[in-house]
Amino acid sequence: NLAPGGIALLSAVDLTAKEIGHDLTVTSALDGTHSGSNDPHLRGDALDIRTKDLPNPQHALETLQVQLGPLFFAWIENEGEDNAHIHCQVRKNTVYPPLVTTDPIVTA
Repeated sequence: NLAPGGIALLSAVDLTAKEIGHDLTVTSALDGTHSGSNDPHLRGDALDIRTKDLPNPQHALETLQVQLGPLFFAWIENEGEDNAHIHCQVRKNTVYPPLVTTDPIVTA
């Protein structure tokens, strides 16, 4: 099950694909071997996107970052290697969705 952050990532991937005019392929979400028990993939808060078929991976990355906003980050992981991909996730030490607090309504 993707966490709310993972759902937001999928939405940003969709918007990015439309913006750049090229399909984007998610190659990893909750699966695979990652960086340990606290890896954001295992929580459903990260996605990997194939870059080898993109005409301009850097443009796709920049467009995705704009779509994601400040609560997320993305970079090209293993750039220059056969397994290069865009990794995107909820920003470390960030709660998504953000907690909203409101002051109680005081009536006289």
